Amino acid sequence: MKKLLTILLLSATIAFGADNISQGIKASLKTSLPELNIDQINPTALANVYEVVSGHKVFYVDSTGRYAFLGNMVDLTTKQSLTESRVEQLSRVDFNQLLFKYALVRINGNGERKIAIFTDPDCPFCQRLEQEVIPKLTNVTVYYFLYPLPIHANAETDSKKIICSETPDKTFLEWMINGTKLPNRSDCKNAANLQIIKDFGSKKIGIEASPTIILPNGRVMTGLVPADYLNQLLTETSPKPKKINTSKAL
Repeated sequence: MKKLLTILLLSATIAFGADNISQGIKASLKTSLPELNIDQINPTALANVYEVVSGHKVFYVDSTGRYAFLGNMVDLTTKQSLTESRVEQLSRVDFNQLLFKYALVRINGNGERKIAIFTDPDCPFCQRLEQEVIPKLTNVTVYYFLYPLPIHANAETDSKKIICSETPDKTFLEWMINGTKLPNRSDCKNAANLQIIKDFGSKKIGIEASPTIILPNGRVMTGLVPADYLNQLLTETSPKPKKINTSKAL
């Protein structure tokens, strides 16, 4: 009994000490980086080195919070980037909570596998994804969320033209793959859905670039991903997503 009490007291003391260090780091960072949003401060496997989580970003500081370490922390035994693994974990989303009723859809084969893509109609890499990668994915349903970025001057207007067309799914694909001229109308009622998608993508997922790919297991990937690798990831993905309500809002 005495031994158990000693262990409990020791554990409480360690936890109290760690909490004090975390609070000290937070105070120091608030002084030096007042605009930084701090979500978590966690100890790492290294003595006196702490992980700071801000949204989907991770960096490291010493126990005083004065010195920061930017970049990847790598376990040389396993050759694994601990930072990349942590960022991937923090970035995961609930696939089944995506706003599918606002999505455009492309189906290859029987469509039994699912993938979601936040895409900018004026993004060259998004266009290449449709031309070079998606056609090589087997038995997949692709849900597209139009996500125009400010760096592309006409992206928002082009997105609205797609949404306001008679057949948005077809218009989107013909534009992305063949460069088919978009219809002129961009002021329909459904154009307001674009802002709903943008708010969800930025505030709920933290999307900053296009294309952003989301797998059914919640993993988030950015950029032009090779078709073979993407097919492999879709095959490995689990658990399978629930039945998706595709009642259109467009």
